[in-house]
Amino acid sequence: MTFELTEQGHTKVRVKLWGYKSDDLIAASLTVIETIHKAGYNPAKQNTVQLPNRKRIYCILRSPHVDKDSREHFEIRKHSRFVEVSYNLEEYPHMIETLMNLDLSAGVSSILFVDPNTK
Repeated sequence: MTFELTEQGHTKVRVKLWGYKSDDLIAASLTVIETIHKAGYNPAKQNTVQLPNRKRIYCILRSPHVDKDSREHFEIRKHSRFVEVSYNLEEYPHMIETLMNLDLSAGVSSILFVDPNTK
């Protein structure tokens, strides 16, 4: 796997986190940043970007035979964030492995994007 380097010889890694509770998501993004610093890496730049929430609404009839106007509404909100890290690939070759072995809380899912200019 080869990487094209961005400006100043840095490679960009994005960790996308999503979950149904915003508190768990904030804690997970802090965990990602702490893990990078505990591993001894000093990235050139790190960012946390909050993405728009996705809201799904369900409408259910309470009584399908008698009263058609009686309905209940339920919604599910999906929160998501990006943690973006720019680092020098030559200095920290094992950064991606460190992020892949990251242990997050039970309500949070993650995906790792390595520099979109990967050949």
